[in-house]
Amino acid sequence: MSAEAEAFDRVSRCLSQAGQQEEAQRSVAEAEQLSTSISDEEQRANALRSLAAALAQAGQEQAQRIWAEAERVAVSILDTQLRAAALRALAIALAQQQQWAEAERVSTSIPDGCRERRH
Repeated sequence: MSAEAEAFDRVSRCLSQAGQQEEAQRSVAEAEQLSTSISDEEQRANALRSLAAALAQAGQEQAQRIWAEAERVAVSILDTQLRAAALRALAIALAQQQQWAEAERVSTSIPDGCRERRH
């Protein structure tokens, strides 16, 4: 299991444990630490995006902080195509969570020439 999948799996499990808020908070912290320890920038951005999406679906206020971290990691990716892909995935995930303003802001940071054009 990849580190991203493991982080997402841990979050999913902890968030499904209704009534165990303290345990869920510890599990979220573990998953966040695991995802931020991923050395590959693109995989780390994807793991953080997945973590934030899971938190947002569960109504956790930490999601906003993790969205911001996912964006910070995504914009730090040196390869233009990989950076664009990470930012595009983040913008889509934000839109799926109805974070419209944030999704639009992130989408405008996708490097020129890398935006998908619809005809």
